Amino acid sequence: MILVGGSKGCRYATPNSRIMMHEITDLTCGTVTDIKNYTEELYRMDKQFKDFILKKTKLKKAQLNEMLRKDYYMTPEEALELGFIDKIVSSFGDIEVKGW
Repeated sequence: MILVGGSKGCRYATPNSRIMMHEITDLTCGTVTDIKNYTEELYRMDKQFKDFILKKTKLKKAQLNEMLRKDYYMTPEEALELGFIDKIVSSFGDIEVKGW
């Protein structure tokens, strides 16, 4: 979420990097009421997370749900194609600094 949440045009990955996405998790414990409250909050966060990813990438809902069934690893090329990053860079010189 941090990577995809970056400013459009400024989301980079190196050629040997891997981008991993996984479903929201939480370790709940406590009373039944606590667990119910945690669960409701997790569902809210899950929807917010998925809506954010769908808005920022080229993924469709069914595609995202399938990816989140377990840890999903992407190559930089796949992340670029799906809209998670904007450019694959090999050195700092490949990065365009705006406003400096």
